[in-house]
Amino acid sequence: MTIKAVPGAHLQVTCTNCNATKTYCAKSDTEDVAMLKATHAFKVANWFCEVTDFTARSVGVGRWYCASCYRLTRR
Repeated sequence: MTIKAVPGAHLQVTCTNCNATKTYCAKSDTEDVAMLKATHAFKVANWFCEVTDFTARSVGVGRWYCASCYRLTRR
């Protein structure tokens, strides 16, 4: 699942495998900057994005996995 906007200027990602969620507060960032910052924050928190779209505007697009599920799927 890709990063999606949720009410209150937040961006949220959902684990493809277990449906765990991780939220990033975008505050007053523009949409493009918020997506970049959110993607970085999710990766720092050990979430992994399996890219499914290789276009120029594909930041955060793909299947996301939380740290636990990513370890399980890569054995």
